[in-house]
Amino acid sequence: MGDEEFFEACDRYGIMVWEDFWLANPWDGPDPYHEDMFMANARDFIRRLRQHPCMALYVGRNEGYPPQSLDQNLRQAIAELYPQLGYIPNSAADGVIGGGRYRNMPVDWYFANQTHKLHSERGMASVPSLESVTRMLAPDELWPVGEAWGRHDLTLGGAVHATAFNEILDGYWGRPQNVRQFISWGLWVNYDVHRVMFKGEQQFRKGLLMWMSHPCWPSMVWQAYDYYLEPTAAFFAIRKACEPLHLQYNSEKNTIEVVDIAAGPHKVKAIAEYYDMNGQQMAVDGRDVTIGEDQTITVMEGRKPLAGSHEVWFLRLKLLENDKQLTENTYMLSNPAGHFEALKEQPEARVKTVSHFTRKGEGWQAVVTLTNQSDVPALMVRLNLKGTDGGQVLPVSYSDNYFHLMPHENKSVTLSWKEEYTRGCKPRIEVTTFN
Repeated sequence: MGDEEFFEACDRYGIMVWEDFWLANPWDGPDPYHEDMFMANARDFIRRLRQHPCMALYVGRNEGYPPQSLDQNLRQAIAELYPQLGYIPNSAADGVIGGGRYRNMPVDWYFANQTHKLHSERGMASVPSLESVTRMLAPDELWPVGEAWGRHDLTLGGAVHATAFNEILDGYWGRPQNVRQFISWGLWVNYDVHRVMFKGEQQFRKGLLMWMSHPCWPSMVWQAYDYYLEPTAAFFAIRKACEPLHLQYNSEKNTIEVVDIAAGPHKVKAIAEYYDMNGQQMAVDGRDVTIGEDQTITVMEGRKPLAGSHEVWFLRLKLLENDKQLTENTYMLSNPAGHFEALKEQPEARVKTVSHFTRKGEGWQAVVTLTNQSDVPALMVRLNLKGTDGGQVLPVSYSDNYFHLMPHENKSVTLSWKEEYTRGCKPRIEVTTFN
């Protein structure tokens, strides 16, 4: 149950609320000792929330069923006090499905394991930035990954099962040798697997609720933005995958799909560009597509593998309408799949930035134009707003982050923040890349 400010914000921004009553799953929590008291609270809660248009669904119990008498009383109270709203007794059954997985799985798994139902919970490890990790751990706890990381939820067993995260990371780049490598490479895993978790759901567009958006204390898992309010790579991956009109790569079927969630009918052109690991374009395919709302259409097969790809290549997808680019989506691919160590040998990319700062009411906005001046791709480009004291400015809204620039390509990113978050320092924008 959130505070009143939470529901007011959801009303304002059009965020629909799935509201469980106060029953933990049967193996974690007992049934109420005093059902009359529980129902008195429930009826009061329903009266309080029925003024909020953000309310979407009431759920009797988390991952289980309420006692029969309580279930009947909840149904009756909702029918009487808020008849417009739906109710299901179990957050993981009765028209929806749940139960995770809560750990990282290979990318193809998320396409193959769809249930044609709204999935109420999926999540995985989500390591935050180095700045956030150094806030939560003492200097002597940063490396190697050990018990202190486990106290912040990166456990080898349990639901998180961080061994699965480590296996994907080791397959991507090899075993990390220090904390900077672990986090830099881990952020790429964050991006790829969170993106595909939602892309897999776009095949049938039944919906997915991420477990969870943010943690209640500094954590390494289950978050799109961290305890310190910095958006992780997962945040930008999820936002990309959930665009109303989207072009995506289905790695299980080796196909390229246009997804229209709620954008209305469109006539678009889907373009697939293939680059070798040095950023040299090898091939381009294009298709004209007519798509209606709430559709996913397969428009072409992917080229896989490509001659001259040096075992690693990039797939850049673009969606155009009336010659205007609507969206762009980039994938790193390899043969065999999930092995990208060759990219570690690339020279460092040189990224030039030009920034324009503008005062906006009580805050600031910066438009940053980034140009890759190198002959190799600039990978996982990260913008990081800091003050002259060296500390991060948080929270900050970024129009995009953790993206790739092909050789001599440019891109503009918009940042916005409030003056009070700068601690009286002059802000500056730090830009880093994987390579």
